[in-house]
Amino acid sequence: MPICRVNDFEFSDLLYPKGKRTMRFLSAIINFIHFREACLETYSEFLLQNKSSADKLQQLKSVHQEALMKLEKLESVPVEEQEEFRQLMDDIQELQHLLNHEFRQKTVCVDP
Repeated sequence: MPICRVNDFEFSDLLYPKGKRTMRFLSAIINFIHFREACLETYSEFLLQNKSSADKLQQLKSVHQEALMKLEKLESVPVEEQEEFRQLMDDIQELQHLLNHEFRQKTVCVDP
């Protein structure tokens, strides 16, 4: 009976029941049952919310993983185009070098 917050229940209450004590014990038991049912409802709601959130988290993780894979695929250069990519990068660097060189020459010519 301590779970029902009745600390003075004794075996003699079963052998020699008294009206007021029995009513108090039964009231405590009924109150505990109502309390337990209310708690179970609340816990059930939290459990459903938790399960729903966990499912949504798993779904978002899988979508995130797919997006990362797509991003990696978009950022990578296919094998068949890597040689052309390297050649273009070399051409770009060479053009940048030429532009820098011409710019320096023009700035040297302008400065007397």
